[in-house]
Order: sequence, then structure tokens, then C-alpha cells
Amino acid sequence: MRRHFLDAMAICSQIGYPDFFITLTYNPNWPEIAEALQQLGQHANNRPDIVVRVFRLRLQELMRDFKERNIFGTVVASS
Repeated sequence: MRRHFLDAMAICSQIGYPDFFITLTYNPNWPEIAEALQQLGQHANNRPDIVVRVFRLRLQELMRDFKERNIFGTVVASS
């Protein structure tokens, strides 16, 4: 966390402050999580590994939207 913070502050000092602040949280009812847990007969709090894996995939897809698909315009900097 400290490294990410320091990276973000270095970007802010060189490029400027961000235009957007976006928060992503997980939902245990996401189809990918619900399907995997249903097959195992368990709940989201019993299998954090599945929840984290799906969250990471969704986060990577969101970052791909920002960086490659340019849904908010051209990305100037990212960490």
C-alpha cells in the first residue's frame, strides 16, 4: 500500500492531480461468484479466494476500459 501511495504521489507531482476518483467494490451476487459458489455449495465468506479472483478480473477489465478503450479519453498516466 505504501508503494502504491508513493507511486501515486510521484505521478501527481509530475503530471498533476487526477480528474476522477473511482471506487470498485465486490458484490457476492456477481454471476461469476454465485455460479462458482453454487457448484461448491458454499458462501462468499467461506471462499475469499474465489471472490478475490473475480474482483481482480473485473478490476483488470475496468483498467482495460480506461487504458485501451479510452472511455474517459486518453490516459496520461497510471501506476
